[in-house]
Amino acid sequence: MLISGVEVPYQKITGVPFPGDKLTFNELSANIILDEDMKGYDEMYQWIRRLLDNNLKNPIDRTSEVPPHYSDITLMILSSHNNTTKKVRYYDCIPTSLGDIQFESTADGGTFITFNVSFRFAYFELV
Repeated sequence: MLISGVEVPYQKITGVPFPGDKLTFNELSANIILDEDMKGYDEMYQWIRRLLDNNLKNPIDRTSEVPPHYSDITLMILSSHNNTTKKVRYYDCIPTSLGDIQFESTADGGTFITFNVSFRFAYFELV
């Protein structure tokens, strides 16, 4: 997270820092376990395709039969006993990249195949 700032010159001082009025967030990056039907990967892929195919004609239209372009994401932080300790809710997310799948025939049964996906978002809050 980055807050924009301005340095204002003042007399013989090089500059007085003033906080800006905008926050810039980094991308949300998630490493997702690939399920055997590849449903998670396919869902991310179809979401990106909808963005390109619809060319964001009307992203605000909530009455359309087409799924929305933006979506909220809730990340749950778990304790060592798999109980939810905290939630982070990201608002108005949109995917920006979908990583490759590294298929391996030599991996043992305890290794999960994963893929990476990145999102831009408007803001987040700790719930």
